[in-house]
Formats: sequence, structure tokens, C-alpha cells
Amino acid sequence: MLYKATDRNVCCKGYQFIPGVWHKHEGEISLCYRGFHFCKKIIDILDYYEKKSRFWMVSVRGNIIHGDDKSVCQEIMLGKELSWQQVQALIHRESDREKLIRTKKAPKGVLKYCLLRGVNLHGIDLSEADLRGVNLSEADLGEANLSKVNLKLATLRRADLSEANLREADLCEANLYRADLSGANLNEADLHRANLQEADLKEANLSEASLSVANLSKATLNRANLHKANLQEIDLSDANLHRANLNQANLHRANLYRSNLCEVNLDGANLHRANLCWANLYRANLRKANLSETNLHGVDLSEANLHGADLSEINLNETDLSGANLRGICLE
Repeated sequence: MLYKATDRNVCCKGYQFIPGVWHKHEGEISLCYRGFHFCKKIIDILDYYEKKSRFWMVSVRGNIIHGDDKSVCQEIMLGKELSWQQVQALIHRESDREKLIRTKKAPKGVLKYCLLRGVNLHGIDLSEADLRGVNLSEADLGEANLSKVNLKLATLRRADLSEANLREADLCEANLYRADLSGANLNEADLHRANLQEADLKEANLSEASLSVANLSKATLNRANLHKANLQEIDLSDANLHRANLNQANLHRANLYRSNLCEVNLDGANLHRANLCWANLYRANLRKANLSETNLHGVDLSEANLHGADLSEINLNETDLSGANLRGICLE
């Protein structure tokens, strides 16, 4: 976000601005002398303008020159006007952000909806912090303590969360596209409707976590622990779950199209009405699993253990069951 202030008549040094209209400076721009000035931090504006001024969020384009506490641009447009109360709230948020980065300790206030893109917070303790809607894209949170943290609706695209502790964290509807969660502890975490597309979750602990309706297409879950996890209506298409533990997991209506489930443990799992079309279940353990009404079209179940599994009303068209253990299965 970028900011600018004007006088009460929406003028700055004699120039009349019109909100919502692009204004262009003709000729060269120069910091402090020529062009339209703005600040990247709201607090810096108060070095130049008084409280009685009018404060604006702005958009800029064209040539831009950045200084220590202000910048100058070729073109500018005044957008949303900010009340003094909103200015104060933004100042506090910026202060909390700077303190967080400097000390790696969570401030007493909340950090919700704060921009922390690309910051280094490796090993930080943010347990139980309120980080709703925060933008931590590409941030380093490796080995961080984020237990019981509120990251609902947060953006963590390509963030490094490897070996982080996210036990009982609220990541509901969070965006974790291509995030690194390898080795992370997500025990009992809430990832309902979260976007984990192409995320790295190898060897992560997701036991008893809720991932219902989450998107994990093309995600890596090698050796991940999903014991008793709620994966109802999850999208795991093209995901790699080689040797993952899905013992007693709920995969009702899950989409596992073309997923790699080689040597996976699905003992006692609920796969009722799941889509396993063209999935690889070579040497998978499906003992006592519920596969009723499941689509197994083109699935590789060679050498799989289906002892006591429920395969009633399933589609086995082009399915490979060579060497599979079918003792005690239900095919009614």
C-alpha cells in the first residue's frame, strides 16, 4: 500500500488533485523537487503533514524514484481516503510489523491482515497469535512455533514452513500454494478449504487434521502421517502419497484421480464414493477399508492387501488386481 496527504482542498503545493483521476507530471522527475511524492509507510507522511491534513491511499505508475522515507513518481491517482482513526491503526500495524521483524517476537497487538511478504521469521514463536488474513508469501517460517495460531484466510504462497510447529493451528481457507511444509507438525490443524496445490508436505504430521474440501492437487505427501485425518471431499488428484499413512482416515468423496498411493497405508480408511480412477495403489494396504461405490477404473491394485475390505458396488473396469490379497472382501 502507498500513501499521500493533501490539504483540506485536496491540493498539494498548489497542485489541485481530483480523486480517482490519473495525474501526470510532464518532464523529468526528481526527489524533493519535481514529480508527485508519496510514502510507502503511512507514518512517514506525518514528517511532512499535520493531523488536520487529508490522507489517501494512492496508485502510481511510470518512472519512480525511491528515497529513504518518501518516493516520487511520474503518474499518481488518489484512491480511498483514510480517516485519522484509520491512519492511526495503520501506524500501529506498521510498528508491530517492524517490531516483529526486528525482535522476532510477536507484539501484544494483533497482526491480522498485515503485509509480511518475504520476511525472515525463521524459528520465531508466534504461538496463539492472531494472524488472520496476513500476507506471508515467500516468508521464511522454518522451525517456527505456530501452535494454535490463527492464520485463517492468510496468504502463504511459496512460504517456507519446513519443520514448523502448526499443531491445532487455524489455516481455514488459507492459501498455501507451493508452500514448503516438509516435516511440519500439523496435528489437529484446521485446513478446511485451504489451497495446498503443489505444496510440499513430505513427512509432515497431519494426524487428526481437518482437510475437508481442501485442494492438494499435485501436492507431495511422501511418508506423511494422515492418521484419522478428515479428508472428506479433498482434491488429491495427481498427488504423490507414496508410503503415506492414511490409517482410519476419512476420504469420503475424495478425488484421488491419478494419485500415487504406492505402498500407502489405508487400513480401515473410509473411501466411500471416492474417485480413485487411474490411481497407483501398488502394494497398498487397504485392509478393512471401505471402498463401497468407489471408482477404481484403471487402478493398479497389484500386490495390494484388500483383506476384509468392502468393495461393494465399485467400478473395477481395467483394474489390475494381480497378486492382490482379496481374502474376506465384500463384493455384494
